Amino acid sequence: MVISLKPNLLVSLVALFGAPILGSAAPFNDAFADKRVAAYVQNASSLYEDSALVEIPGMTGKRCLALTYDNEVDAEFMPVPVSASTAYAFSFRGQWENSETLDNNPTFEAAVGESWRAALVYVPTLNLVFSDAEEKPIKEGGVFLAMPYGKWHDYRLVFFTPPRAAFMKLQARSGRNTGTFYFDNIKFEPVKSAPVETVLQFGVSSPEICGSFYGFILPTSLRVGSNGRHLVSSGYGGVSSLINLAGPGRYRLSFKGDVLRTHGMVSFGVQFIDGNGKKVGEAQSSKLDAEPLEFTLPEHSNGIKLGIYNHLIDEIKITKLNP
Repeated sequence: MVISLKPNLLVSLVALFGAPILGSAAPFNDAFADKRVAAYVQNASSLYEDSALVEIPGMTGKRCLALTYDNEVDAEFMPVPVSASTAYAFSFRGQWENSETLDNNPTFEAAVGESWRAALVYVPTLNLVFSDAEEKPIKEGGVFLAMPYGKWHDYRLVFFTPPRAAFMKLQARSGRNTGTFYFDNIKFEPVKSAPVETVLQFGVSSPEICGSFYGFILPTSLRVGSNGRHLVSSGYGGVSSLINLAGPGRYRLSFKGDVLRTHGMVSFGVQFIDGNGKKVGEAQSSKLDAEPLEFTLPEHSNGIKLGIYNHLIDEIKITKLNP
């Protein structure tokens, strides 16, 4: 899959191309080369025997992080610095060693796209949580993922950090079961940016990937498009995560993909979001496949969300017209 982004603020460019953010993104990107769990997990001493670095068949990194949940304590990875309102990609390979998994019990499929987190205490899950410069938690913008697959599976999360975000932390658990979850080859990196244009690409090279792209959950939303590729289906009323743009002004939004002419509503809406996360207006189009949608981002809006009905999404491009 190819994902590119060309937005945002000049300060984001400084953060991405100035300070070596990838170099400071331990505990990720080294394939668990260190032999100490404490090199990666902030609360390793609280996990007792619920965590270990091991070598198992099928792994691609140096070692895997094995998690159990006997003590019912989440593994909290070391926090990493991030830039606010910036796009990142987080990916890894995972395997759940348990007597029942999605591979032999189809009822676990509900966990893949389930948003009711309280119902998923028995399967492996992770949270990406954010905090501000004073390390105070930020409630909005967290990313959640259930991991019910028994065979090695590729997971990928692509997301924007919330406004005010300065740090990101991974919280993971194997769940209330007798099994073990293995993390392999975790990677974390910014999606490169440039001013005035944002390009979100949703084409997926393999239907076997799990995670989410800008708020759209995979793989339950994947469909084969007219181009033969697996595209993200918005379904009836999919809403993206918050997307930061390059300040107030006039923008043009263009779309690549398929519009599903069904008996339901077909539209593509841009929701204007203020600093409190509230919707303060919107612009809509029912023929985005034929012509771009132009809109003006209000002065008091920090970003947008996309409300999409009955589209298969390949690419969304948002260009500022008066930079």
